[in-house]
Amino acid sequence: MPVHTTGRLQHAVNAPFFLCLISIAGNAVFTNKQQRYFFWARQPAQQWLRTTHKWPLQPAACMRRKKLPIVIVVVVLLLLTAGIIGYRMYNKPHASADTAAALEVTATALAAAFENNEARANQQYLGKALQVSGTVSDLTQNQQQQQVLMLNGAAMSAVQCTLMENVQGIKKGDSITIRGFCNGFLTDVIIDRCVLRR
Repeated sequence: MPVHTTGRLQHAVNAPFFLCLISIAGNAVFTNKQQRYFFWARQPAQQWLRTTHKWPLQPAACMRRKKLPIVIVVVVLLLLTAGIIGYRMYNKPHASADTAAALEVTATALAAAFENNEARANQQYLGKALQVSGTVSDLTQNQQQQQVLMLNGAAMSAVQCTLMENVQGIKKGDSITIRGFCNGFLTDVIIDRCVLRR
C-alpha cells in the first residue's frame, strides 16, 4: 500500500507540471501564429506582392522604362546638333586679308610690341587683319608646302608670315608688304593667311 500511495502521489505531483508545460507551449504556438497573422495583415497588398511574389510591374520600374527612350532621343538630338554646328563652322569661308580692313604696322614695331608687353599687344593685334611691312630675312616651307617668310623684327623675335599662295621671285633682303591675320606670339609673331602686296 505505501508503494501504491507513493506512486499516486508522485503522479499527482507531476500532473500539474506537465499541464503547465503543455499550456505554455500552446500559448507560444498561438502567439507566434497570431504575430505572423498580424504582421502580414499590416502590410499593404502591393508591398506584399512585391516582397513575396516579386511583382514585375512596379511603378518606379515602369517610369524608368518610359524615361529611357526619351533620354536616348535627347542625347541623339544633342549630338546631331553639335555635329551640324561643327561642320558649318569648319566649312565656313574665312575672311580674306586682301579685302579686310587692316591695321598698318612695321614688322619691327609689331615684334617690339609683343616683346615689351604681350598681353597689351594681344588686345591690340590678336585675331585682327594686319598690313605688315618689313625686310625678308629667311624663306622656308612648312609641312603643308606653304611658303613661309620671316621678316626682320625686334632684338629677340621676328615676324613669321605664312602665305596662302606661293609667290615666285622673293629673296632675302627684299622689302615687302604683306596682309594677314595675327595669330599670336610664340618665339616670333605669327601672321597667317597672308597675301603679298606689291
